[in-house]
Amino acid sequence: MKTKTWCKAPLVEVIWHDAAGETGWESLHSAQQADIIVCTTLGYLIKKDRRRVVIASSIREDITRVEHTTTIPRTWVVKITPLAEVVA
Repeated sequence: MKTKTWCKAPLVEVIWHDAAGETGWESLHSAQQADIIVCTTLGYLIKKDRRRVVIASSIREDITRVEHTTTIPRTWVVKITPLAEVVA
């Protein structure tokens, strides 16, 4: 069941791939077995274009300020799922 949000920015779930790495010595075999990380981010979708998706975890009611943003390269995004309908 979808809920409703007052904000013009839709509330979404973004599933995306992230890079992974090690900072210390490791075996060649271990390094060859490394994989990407699958992440899930929830928040307000404040920007989506060909290059990026920008999510904010908090947004003011007057929509002039946002907090805790995550900018994800569009090519890393697997899926964007709306979680709430926007109320006009």
